[in-house]
Amino acid sequence: MDCSISNEDLVCAIDEEKYNFFCNTLDFGMEHTIDLKIFENKETYNQIIQVCANIFKEDIQRITHFTNDPYCGIAAIDIPEGSIFNKKVNSVYGAAVAMGIFGNIGNPNIDSINKMPFSIYSASHENAKLLNSKDLVQYPPEVKLGFHNDGLFQGKQIHIPKNIMVYNMYINYRKPGNFKWAPLAAWEEAEKYERLLNEKLVKIRITPNFYFDKEGNINNTFVDTVEVPICRINEEGEASFFLNGNVLAQDNGLELADIVNSMRDSISENPNNILIAQKERRAFYLKNDFGFHARDIFEEPIEDADLTRVFIRAVDINAKSYYSY
Repeated sequence: MDCSISNEDLVCAIDEEKYNFFCNTLDFGMEHTIDLKIFENKETYNQIIQVCANIFKEDIQRITHFTNDPYCGIAAIDIPEGSIFNKKVNSVYGAAVAMGIFGNIGNPNIDSINKMPFSIYSASHENAKLLNSKDLVQYPPEVKLGFHNDGLFQGKQIHIPKNIMVYNMYINYRKPGNFKWAPLAAWEEAEKYERLLNEKLVKIRITPNFYFDKEGNINNTFVDTVEVPICRINEEGEASFFLNGNVLAQDNGLELADIVNSMRDSISENPNNILIAQKERRAFYLKNDFGFHARDIFEEPIEDADLTRVFIRAVDINAKSYYSY
């Protein structure tokens, strides 16, 4: 498939009438206020998955048509705001659509902190200042996030999830830039870096995921560093990659660090990369083991608001065993 045709062709807009029907069909049978805590209940989430399977069948088929193609591997959906719901309820139902569709594609990992089938990421000016004051490395929206793929850490093992989903619930920037995807099958210099990096152990400083606990302490849910190969080629000659975090010369020597940085430049400059505009209530579905993703810098924050971005990220427990460290 030639996914360079028109990147916007990879975006499917959910019909508002179907969205409203979805919301009214769920109804949850709850007396209390609807919020994201509904996802703590496994039965409720299974209901969401089933309703999505019925109402958004064609949309799910369209998404998997693109994501299952190794020369593509990405699709997106735009979820409308229903006119019959307020903004808070719309935000929950929007997440329900995004996660319900993902539940028909993969099996999401339960977040160890919030006990829900996704992780929640919130960025604000206040949190950024606090992290800066403690000299903690961070990747707020104003900082570029380079190409990487996601790993699932279980004990001392790294797995590469087959599918991931990123859903922008809230964006407070006038110029949020593009979401970027680099299909491994369309990377012109893949074989070169497979030869250079196959089974070479590299010390990687993993991109942190900071959160504030109930006492206000800052914690990181990921390990700080791992020593693993960035590339592994199996007996059938198929290459797998784990590309995440920072590879520094002080940890690995200048030659190896230069090779990894050169590889990242090669991925970034590949002419077959796919760019899709980031926007609020847009969900991205990725075949994580088919490529690498990145995003632009978010520019021109809207004034008089501390909160800058909120998104949820779901990771498939259907994953390829990669390495034990």
